[in-house]
Amino acid sequence: MKPNQILFLTIWSLIIVSCSPKSKTKDFQSVTTLNIEKAITQSQAVDVNALFKKIEFIPLETNDEALLGDVLKIRKHKGFYYLYDNTGNLFRFDTEGKFMNRIGAIGNGPEEYNTITDFTIDMKNDLVVVNSLGKLICFTIEGKFVKSLRSGVNEQVLDMDDTGRIFYILPDKVQPANVTSAEVIKVLAPDGSLIKTFNTAKIRHSGLSVFNQISQKNGTMYYKEEMGHLIYAINPNLEKDSIYDFNLGKYAFKEMDFEMSAKKKWESLYRLDKILITDKFTCFNLQNGLIGKNICPLFWNGKGLVFPHSEEDSSKKGLFINGIKITPMAESNNEIICLASLVDILEKKKSDNLKFESLNNITEASNPVLCILK
Repeated sequence: MKPNQILFLTIWSLIIVSCSPKSKTKDFQSVTTLNIEKAITQSQAVDVNALFKKIEFIPLETNDEALLGDVLKIRKHKGFYYLYDNTGNLFRFDTEGKFMNRIGAIGNGPEEYNTITDFTIDMKNDLVVVNSLGKLICFTIEGKFVKSLRSGVNEQVLDMDDTGRIFYILPDKVQPANVTSAEVIKVLAPDGSLIKTFNTAKIRHSGLSVFNQISQKNGTMYYKEEMGHLIYAINPNLEKDSIYDFNLGKYAFKEMDFEMSAKKKWESLYRLDKILITDKFTCFNLQNGLIGKNICPLFWNGKGLVFPHSEEDSSKKGLFINGIKITPMAESNNEIICLASLVDILEKKKSDNLKFESLNNITEASNPVLCILK
């Protein structure tokens, strides 16, 4: 490693340990400007071992009952991992990766779901809540049906706060030319009744529709509109304020870039996919391009931004551990839960350069591997 990289890592490690962003849960503060364009342009090689005290790989058990496709979402709750994939599976695993059970069943019955558009955890009542075409279905952690209710909201991303209120963030849909504002957030009571809505600041009049994202931490909801550059927070009193000016600069999608004719340009553009908040830093997941899940994390510790790339190859943006790319997916009790690249693991095995004993039995047919950063 070059001397300047060592110096950077030393300073960054000290800052991360000593500096925590102030809580915005109760009282909002002035807007903090984040120069994302500069961070991307000046990306750094990062030694993950210097950023985290403990790194653990957890291969998820593979059997005929539990076969996962591309994982879309991960949540951790009371010692269990819940994973939802692109084929409609929703499984529970323990902290050692052992398969526990499927949540619910696929079907058209009143206690089943035929399509999962999202899921979340009702932390107040220890329930898994599945969103399926306007119907919310609640299951126990063992996967047993509890109740269902009509939400009146189809195909949306959702989350819940610690009181059981449901927050939907609506897709970034193309609007008619005469429309200047549209709903972006719906807040529902636990019984499904509407409490409050929030409107967009900016909208699009052309191009492809994409999903907006919402994140929850300590009862506060964080989100960004696709066309805007502000990150908003909604506190437990349902008061909204802007907290970050998230300036992607030349790397931001503009309205004309949402057309298929601009597909070539997508390779050089980023959009915000997820926000993960710990006591020591905030991780902003940037999606490179518009289609697919090439996710590159951006770390903010309250003073500086770090957009990492591989130590071995600066063209590979993202977080790497000994050449294995790991993608942050969720946060729980200040742990970052990541997916490890099976392709990278198998490549390291071929070259006899695999340094993690827990990964020795991984094959192409294996379930995903989690990587826990503490």
